Amino acid sequence: MDDPVSMKLKELDTLLAQRLGELGFKRQKKFWYSRKNEGCTQHTWMYETKVRGKNQYYLGFFHGFTIEDLTKVMDYLRGYKPEKYSVSFSSNMCNIVFRKDRRDFQIYLTEDTRLEDVVEDVVSVLERLVEPFWAENDTLEKFASHWGDSEYQKIYGYMDDEWYHLSYALLKDPSSWHEVVKKYQERFDRPANRRFGDFESRILRYIENGGIPDEL
Repeated sequence: MDDPVSMKLKELDTLLAQRLGELGFKRQKKFWYSRKNEGCTQHTWMYETKVRGKNQYYLGFFHGFTIEDLTKVMDYLRGYKPEKYSVSFSSNMCNIVFRKDRRDFQIYLTEDTRLEDVVEDVVSVLERLVEPFWAENDTLEKFASHWGDSEYQKIYGYMDDEWYHLSYALLKDPSSWHEVVKKYQERFDRPANRRFGDFESRILRYIENGGIPDEL
């Protein structure tokens, strides 16, 4: 039989699904909720970590979004099949709240936790701090306009990623891919990227096929 705190976790999943459903989200799996906005899918999800030696859990909340066209190309270039829960960019809510509000967003679930308060705190952060950010990045063009923006890097942990630039080039001007690889050659040569193998041959197949090959 589940202990009271574990039962609260299950109840929290139900309550979040109901409350976020009012904002257009659908529950995809345990503690993962998404909503579609044309070519962009917005996600919020939670993970729980059992606190050692105590009957309580630390709850961590993330938000993210998927620019579908971009993510599919990035997955292809790395030799992956597109995954259902891939995200183009994600950030921890705690970081956003601290940098925007200068307050902590630490939630520990115990037997005495009021779940309604947790749900409303999550929704408050989404509405005040996350949704404006989503609105500024809900198309490929908007997302691309912020790459390398130092202010975004400071507030949201935004990144200037070589795979973003290469995927964007293939979507917008495939003939420019050589220039992108050359510009970011040092990054593509890193061990973390070399593990993806010969992505240049995938680029040629992409161009030859006029998009991602059907077999993938």
